[in-house]
Amino acid sequence: MEESKSKVSGEKFTERIVLVFDVGTQSSRALLVNNRGEIKAKATEKHDPPYISPETDWAEQKAEFYY
Repeated sequence: MEESKSKVSGEKFTERIVLVFDVGTQSSRALLVNNRGEIKAKATEKHDPPYISPETDWAEQKAEFYY
């Protein structure tokens, strides 16, 4: 956890940061969000190839792609 001082009162507070992942068929996304709901950082990485479609309405990815 990151400790910061308030600019107004000088009191210390703890800012909690959460790492969020969203893995989709076209890309993977990650966000760092603080306890006030502010996005501190974000990143997106496109999948190449995006996905395998062995049948209509199916979307699969090989696990080896992520390693």
